[in-house]
Amino acid sequence: ERIVLMNERRERVQEAIMKLSEPFRMAILLHDYEGLSHEEIAEIVGINQAAARKRYSRALAALGALLRETLG
Repeated sequence: ERIVLMNERRERVQEAIMKLSEPFRMAILLHDYEGLSHEEIAEIVGINQAAARKRYSRALAALGALLRETLG
């Protein structure tokens, strides 16, 4: 039962990530799933490091809002 719940939650998180705008989605995927630093992400997407950090922060806030809607 615990594994089923974990899988459901993982699916919901992945669905919510896919609903994010591309810049937000990329920030989360590159940082959390690929393990890249904000500096590396900034270089890849062509922004400065501070902007990469801010984008990641905003992406997490947007993801949190989406998950609150779906997970209630």
